[in-house]
Order: sequence, then C-alpha cells, then structure tokens
Amino acid sequence: MSRSINKNLRKAEILMKTGEVEQAQKLYETVLSQYPKNKKAIQGYQKLKTPPQVEVDRLISLFNSSQLQATISLGKTLSRQFPSAVILYEILGAAHLSLGLVEETIIDYRQVLQLSPKNVDAYNNLGMAFYKQGEFAEAAKNYYKAVELEPSFADAHYNLGNALKQTGDLRQAIESYRLSLTINPNDVEVLSEYGNALRDYGEFDQAIECYTKLLKLNPSLTDIQAFLDNTIEEQKEIDELFAFYQREEKDELSSAQALYFKGTVLNLKNYPEAAIDSFKNALRIEPDYPEVHLNIGIILNDKQEPGAAIESYKKAIKINPNYADAHYNLGIALKEIGETDAAIESYRQAIKIKPDYADANLNQSLAYLHKGDFKSGWAKHEWRWKTDKNESYALETTKPRWSSSEKNRVLLWAEQGIGDEIMFASVIPDLYAACSKLIVKIDKRLIPLFRRSFPEDIDFRLRDEAVSETEYDAHIPMGSLPLHFRQTIDSFKPTARGWLTVCDIKASRLRRKLLSDGSEILIGISWHSTKPRKGGEKKVMKLAQLAKKLDAPKVKLINLQYGDVNDELDSLQKETGTEVVQVPEIDNKTDIDDLAALIMACDKVVSISNVTIHLAGALGKEAQLLLASLCDWRWGQSSKSSYWYNSVRLYRQTKIDDWDNVLKQL
Repeated sequence: MSRSINKNLRKAEILMKTGEVEQAQKLYETVLSQYPKNKKAIQGYQKLKTPPQVEVDRLISLFNSSQLQATISLGKTLSRQFPSAVILYEILGAAHLSLGLVEETIIDYRQVLQLSPKNVDAYNNLGMAFYKQGEFAEAAKNYYKAVELEPSFADAHYNLGNALKQTGDLRQAIESYRLSLTINPNDVEVLSEYGNALRDYGEFDQAIECYTKLLKLNPSLTDIQAFLDNTIEEQKEIDELFAFYQREEKDELSSAQALYFKGTVLNLKNYPEAAIDSFKNALRIEPDYPEVHLNIGIILNDKQEPGAAIESYKKAIKINPNYADAHYNLGIALKEIGETDAAIESYRQAIKIKPDYADANLNQSLAYLHKGDFKSGWAKHEWRWKTDKNESYALETTKPRWSSSEKNRVLLWAEQGIGDEIMFASVIPDLYAACSKLIVKIDKRLIPLFRRSFPEDIDFRLRDEAVSETEYDAHIPMGSLPLHFRQTIDSFKPTARGWLTVCDIKASRLRRKLLSDGSEILIGISWHSTKPRKGGEKKVMKLAQLAKKLDAPKVKLINLQYGDVNDELDSLQKETGTEVVQVPEIDNKTDIDDLAALIMACDKVVSISNVTIHLAGALGKEAQLLLASLCDWRWGQSSKSSYWYNSVRLYRQTKIDDWDNVLKQL
C-alpha cells in the first residue's frame, strides 16, 4: 500500500475527529476506489455513517429522561458528524415534536425519509407534526403513506382518521377508525373517536354499539355515558321522524308544517333533492311559508345555483320583510353572482332587523372592501371577532388596543394565515413611524425575511411566543392596521420595489444554476391553494393547463407551489414531456426566505391567489395573478392591477371554472 494511501487514511481520521465529515468521506472513498478491501478505509467509512453506540445510548437516555434541550443539543452535534445516521434525526424529531417545535420536527423527519424512504414511523410522525400545525390534508397524506407501507400500523390508521375528520371527510375517517380497531379492538381512545364520528355521520345504531362497548371496557367513563344517552335520544327522534315522513299515508303529511319538517329531516339525512320535493309539497298547501322558501334557497345555493336561490330568498322576504336570515342569505347569493352593491344592501337590511347579526356585519365589510370602499369596510371588519366561524387567533392580554393618537410601545400580532401576514406587513412602516417601540409577533418562517427588510430596531418574535405585558403599552392585530392607515386608494402607496428584501447573493446563485443549461427565461409557477374556501374563490387549476400555456423554447418553468407536488410534476413530465423544475434544496412551504430568493431568481411569476403571489408582490417581482370568478375581497371587483402590490397584474375568469379564457389573456 502506497504512502499516499496511508497519508489519506490518517488525514481522514483527523478530519473525522474535528467534525469535517464530508472531507473525511471523500478521502475514504478515494482509498476504497483503489483498494476496495482496505479494512481501515472500510471501518473508517462505516464509523462515518454510524455514530458510536455509546453516544446513541446517551442520546436515548437524555430523551427518555425528558431532558429535551440536551437531547437536541447532542443530537445536532452528532448529526453534523454522522449526517447519514437515520436514528439521530428520528430522536431529534421526537424531541422537537415533544417541545411543540413543529417546523423543526418536519425538517427532521423529512431528513429521515430522505435517508430511509420507507420509514413508516417517520411518515406517521411527520403526519403528527402537520396535524399540530393545522395542515390536516398534509397530515392525512403522510398517514396514508404510513398505512400503505404497513397496513397493520394501528396508530397510523387512528391518526389518519383524526386528520380526515378535521378535513370534513367523516366517511373515510370512520373507515380509518374501523381499520385501527380491527388491529386493536379494545383501544378506548379509538373507540371513543369512532363512536363520535359515527354519531356525527348519522350512524346512530353503530355509534350506540360503540359507546356500549366502551362502557363495558371502562364503566367509569361518564362522558361516554352521556354521549350514549344523548345519541339514543337523538336517534329515536331523527329515526322516528324520518320513518314517519317516509310513510305514504297522505293524512299524516297533510300539513305544510309536517312537510317542512320532513324536508328539514331529509336534508339532515343528506337527501337534498328529496328535501326540495318535500318543501315544494309544503308550498302547494301553504304558498306563503317563508321558512320553506329560505331552506329551498340554501339548498340551491349549496348546489351552486345562486340565481335560483335568489328567487327563493326574495319570495321569503316578500312574505316576511323582517326575515333577517333571508336578507343575509340573499346577500351571500348576490355576492356570488357579482352583484356587490345589491349584496351590501341585503346585508344592511339584515342588520337593520338584527343589529348584532355578526355574520351579516362581517360579510358586509368584505363586500365593502371588495368594491373599494375601505373606510366602511375596515370599520366593519372588526366584527370578525364576534362570529362563530372566526378562524383568527386572538391575543389574550389586559392591555388596551392601540390608538393612533398615542406614540407608545406597541405589540403587533399576526392573527390569520401567512399570506395575510405578508400583505398586512406593508403597513408595518406606518405603525413603526407612529409608535416609540414596536414588537411584532409573526410566523417563524417569515422572521429572517422580515428582519432583513424592516428597521433593525423592530423586535420580531415568534407568533406563539408569550410576550410580557411589561414590554408594551398597547396592542393591535395585523388585520386592524388598515383601519388606521389604509382608508383610501391613495393611502396604499405601493412601490415598484416592494417592501421585502431577499438575500441577493442567494438569488443570484440560484439564477446562475437554473440558467446553466442554456435556458434564457425562468418563469415561476403555482397553481393551487392548500385552503380552498367554501362559497368563495375556487383557488385551484390544473397544472397541465398552466404548463401548456407557458412552456416555450428557452423557457424553464420553476415550481413555486408549496406542499408535496412531486406526483403532479412527475405525471406532467410523463404525459406531456414538460418539466417543471423543483429546486431540491428548498422546501417551498417551510423555507420561506429561500422561496423568496427563488422568486427573485425568476424573470416573472404566474400564480393563482396564494402565499406565492403575496411573496412575489411584496418583493416587487413581476407577477401575473390568475383569479377565479368568485375572487377574494383583497383583489377588488374588476381592476387589472392590485392596490396592495404594484408589480402584480390581475387576470380574471368571466365564467366559473373557465381557466382557459384566463390563460388566453396572458
């Protein structure tokens, strides 16, 4: 063996001890390429990939004794030395998950899956992390993968059921709970959720059977006893009514009220067409029955027939002009067909009758904003805190709301999604100039980007971080900033540059890399949202539609879509030959700072309404926004430009789901 080989082996040992793993690995590989059976090189290479068992045992001991910060510290140290050791990332992921550090957990388990693609536990734990983050569809996707790899994984079936339940897919949730119980029939926790899901789905007999079994296993479960009693009563009532209304005897169904109740029960049992028939029969007996007209309208609107729904609502109002619910629902349907002014008037009538009607007040505010009446819209927008459907996070504090007349210490806190945080951040400079000290609580993913973009004395904190009330005098949620600073179109003042700043070095490096194959134009694309809204914008289009329009010689399409879209990208390339490039080192969902750099590396962005377009606009990047016919309030009614983002141009559907016509406008 040559001296150079021995020299390389000694150097590799030193590099291993100093933690320079990659260099050590290259040296061992060099030796093994010449001497594949060299024992020292083989042993050294194996040590490189596998940490000493004593260190692994120490790491496990720290985790088992709940010394989580120490676990993370040691785990990170070892992972730098042994980057291919799966167990290190598994333990790190478990520690991060125990501390509620969801983003770190996701990174850890994705690393596990990169090293071990069929790691069932990693898919399950990754699902748990997404579930904690409220990303239920993404959680379900990972749980599905876990049970696909290991059908006998009872916990994964149970977790999948929980995720599906949160997405509203009760039927599939029930099936997942059932599969979990076939493996562990007496699991009390699973039985409980199974029973609740069956009850919610209207399967009262099975729910009762499930609750009964639970009580046999554990008679002390008083809450289950209450569920059982209530379910029995509910079953009796619904089933009796359903059976009664299913009978043919005309004398039993001779009253309009009976037919109305029958329609209501049928609708509850998910028979909308039969419900409408029953309602119509009620109207034959009593044409002036406002509640019947209202319920027909609601079913029709749910069926995406707003025109027919409007007629039903108007009939209800004609009969009872003081029917607040009818005015409110009429407003919803009118807004869906683009009659914004008429919708505002309908909401006004509902509020006149019922001044504390929170949903009507909030919907009216969104309609005002949609048409550009910001003074009225922002004032009414505060009703979002009083609705039952409010999804905003609310800060618990004894401190007062900030008033523009007071130049004091202010806490600004994010309340909605990351897209809203980016959009409302355009108002941060206004607030900064109006107070003496500013603390801002935002999503962790935005902190590096925001710290680079705004004055350095703004104190950015994690959204979930507790802030002592001694640190601020007043507070304000982000969604309330425009109430003080964006009352007119002129007050938006969007700049061509935008208000966020990326790392130029990172953006330039990405651009050089992406153009290295001779491409000349980079177009970043995004085509769906992870959070579609019922009765609002349908924020999704087919990738193939978009790619076909944009694909051209010397053009490279870049994936800016967040979430796991690898299957979509693979299918597109197989079926059409069109490649959409996924930059492997960037997770578009978690690495927002890197995503921003990737956006800046592109020549332009084409996207539907989602986080991607908000980022592009806030960066001042040229962007084309593809809007559904029922678009969100923030994009206005008809303008081709955005009052939030100077660099974004808007292209609108003229018919529901007609994306082809939108693409022709590009």
